[in-house]
Amino acid sequence: MEGNLSLLENKILQQLKLGNTTQGMDLFLNTFGAEKLPAIDFVEQCFSELNRQGKNEEAFELINCLGIWTKRNSDVTRMMGTAKKVFYESLVTKGSSIVGTAKRKLQEFAKGIPSSDLRRRELIDKENCKTLEDLYTQALEPFKKAAKILPESLGALSGMFRCYKELRNQAEADTVAKEIERIFKDISPQTTGKFPEELGLELKPPSEGEPPHRPAGTGFVHPDLQVEMQRIREFVSEERRQDALAALDVLLLGNPFFIPGILLKASILTEMRNFRSAQRAIDEALKIDSRDKTVQDARIDFLEKKFKLLVAGASDFLSKGLNLGTVLGRRYFEEALQCINQGLEICPNDISLLDQRYTCLIYLGRMEDARDARKNIYMVSPNFVTTFDRKTRSAFCFLAGYAFENRELPLEDFREIRRGLLLPFAIGRNFVSWYCRCSPALVATASTLGIPPSFFRIILWPIRLLGKCLKKRLISRFSRTMP
Repeated sequence: MEGNLSLLENKILQQLKLGNTTQGMDLFLNTFGAEKLPAIDFVEQCFSELNRQGKNEEAFELINCLGIWTKRNSDVTRMMGTAKKVFYESLVTKGSSIVGTAKRKLQEFAKGIPSSDLRRRELIDKENCKTLEDLYTQALEPFKKAAKILPESLGALSGMFRCYKELRNQAEADTVAKEIERIFKDISPQTTGKFPEELGLELKPPSEGEPPHRPAGTGFVHPDLQVEMQRIREFVSEERRQDALAALDVLLLGNPFFIPGILLKASILTEMRNFRSAQRAIDEALKIDSRDKTVQDARIDFLEKKFKLLVAGASDFLSKGLNLGTVLGRRYFEEALQCINQGLEICPNDISLLDQRYTCLIYLGRMEDARDARKNIYMVSPNFVTTFDRKTRSAFCFLAGYAFENRELPLEDFREIRRGLLLPFAIGRNFVSWYCRCSPALVATASTLGIPPSFFRIILWPIRLLGKCLKKRLISRFSRTMP
């Protein structure tokens, strides 16, 4: 594609690829305009490159300029729609991330404030409030920008509403709440005015002596709720998950016992791998009606999806850890172990996860825990051979196998070195991981170049001799212990 570009277009694209966004954008704006339009293919390349680097705002500005210069161009209209969607999603995600940080800070502050020394407590409280206000003020900016891009977007509006509430700006919060209600009115033109009250942002307590309204299960659903649920499902199908969650939050404020809404929220959170929040939503639905078959099926479906994602994540992290070795891969082993432990909470007797847990603990050097993990494996399946043990017994003597032409007796000497000298220690396990990565390539190169196996036999002879000595020592020690 780049071969078809002019020198100037190529220069602009190279500036963007090198991360010189300001220079690239200035050059683009100085070169092109309403009288000299850029090629659509070139603009698409620039747009893709900026988005790839996470510079969604600059990508949006680029397409916006093109939209001003051109009129009634279907390609530009399509690109403008994509640019708006991508930039909007990035802004809502950024705002939600800052709100999440504020929530975590609030929890930390609640734990950290000392109960004694009232004066100090007041000072810390004041500092903490200032920190939280700053965070919510920061979060408000991307939500406002997102609302300007898509004025009727529930994700941005609900984010603004939350920030204004936390900043105690009730006037602005009320304005945003009215805007949300207006959007809901527009969604359902058949409504009689009752719908906004049902979805109001303030829950009205039941009158004296009147039992609280608890819709039973997933039976009859009000037509207005059906319309809103259909709209939310469209958000999900378009992968606008933040908008869907925001709309569900507003919906459930006015209908806290609406089970289909709660279950849909749990499903979206599961897809986003936010398992804790999804579990809370499922628990909430179970409290409302634990006998509802839809709720029970949703719980089973949630556990199955969570388990599959955890198993996939554990396998991926473990594979990366094994490729990098004990030292460089430590972080991956820890992340794999975290996924495995969560998976074992769902299915405690899954032999594959128990095996992976044992492998992780061995490579992390937690030998006491590894012994306990091995006991758990034998309790589930006494004849099961762990992956780590199979590795210990298996070939993995690539270079020695080439040198001694895979003869069993010489290879056993090299395995003895691995078992006796390398695997019991972290540095040895790290060396084995490195050797397993590099040795196959070395063997392939030797075979391609026609280097004879005898050459490697001579080089490896001292190492084989060491293996023989270790084996003899082990046999003599065993014979002394025999009666």
